[in-house]
Amino acid sequence: MVNKAVLTRREALAAAIAGVGTIAGCLGDADPDAIENGDDDDVEVDDDAVELFIQAGPDGTSFQAISAPFGQAVRSYSENPPIDATVSSSGGGVENVRVLFQGETDVATTDGVSSYNAMNGNDPFDDPKPVKWLARAALGQRFYAVREDSDIEDIADLEGARVAPGPAGSGGYTQHEEIMETLGIEVDNASLEHSEGGSALRDGQVDAWYIFNGSDFQSTWATADIRLLSFTEDELETYQEISPATEPATVDDEWVEGLEEEILAIGINTGWVVRDDMDDEIAYELARVAGEHPEDIANNFIGAQFLDAEFAYNEFFTDEVGLEYHDGALEYYEDAGVL
Repeated sequence: MVNKAVLTRREALAAAIAGVGTIAGCLGDADPDAIENGDDDDVEVDDDAVELFIQAGPDGTSFQAISAPFGQAVRSYSENPPIDATVSSSGGGVENVRVLFQGETDVATTDGVSSYNAMNGNDPFDDPKPVKWLARAALGQRFYAVREDSDIEDIADLEGARVAPGPAGSGGYTQHEEIMETLGIEVDNASLEHSEGGSALRDGQVDAWYIFNGSDFQSTWATADIRLLSFTEDELETYQEISPATEPATVDDEWVEGLEEEILAIGINTGWVVRDDMDDEIAYELARVAGEHPEDIANNFIGAQFLDAEFAYNEFFTDEVGLEYHDGALEYYEDAGVL
């Protein structure tokens, strides 16, 4: 069954009117170094604060766009206990979950697909990982882009094409491989950083680019002559059978300025996960900060414009996909009146 996307045209327009920010100004403008290098010295952190590490994602991606301001918010608003959060760049959602279960970080920024695969021990994970969600932060879109003069008109035309889906091991790369295998399409993959994929497409080094609607895509869209491919409903339904954590998402000119025809893309829920051994009080406080202080996160990434306690607890995850939230986070959602 095809699930309804949370992000609708009407909601996007309403959010823009309410002053959430313009699309051009909200997509991935986070400065990860502002937290990593201690440029937020105006935030006073309690001497007894709990030290905590957050793995974000590659620079310029939506993962950085939501996690850099989240780390800042945790430092500013956590109280019981106060938490001193450090945010670091990483290779993406899959790597973040691996590092989480290697004990090298406390919080992993990831997406619903990567967490579902981790929980079930699906490829690229070797065994099940008891992933626990803290909060959903955003629902964004992933799609394929090609040059305007390309002969590729739809997803099926990607057969034999050279595609840049992100760096190997990232959630986007893994998802792209799943899509191609599920739809029976053979392609030649080019493992490039997300920011490199756009220039490679523009310069003719690759035929297509599988990318998230973030700052890397927006900057390329503004400077290169490219267009977007639309999935069909049948293609999305076929992919959802093996990747139930995805949702259909419509992309129109409210999301991509100057887009002449709306397309159907893959909707990806992103947010933060932890191990089940995290202290309940810390998990509660992290979920509370996300639910009660979302402004900077929403202003930094348009996909997070609806973030609040109700959005952070995703019934689609729990009821349809079988993902689980940490007990401490669930306690917060109960106190917030969500459950």
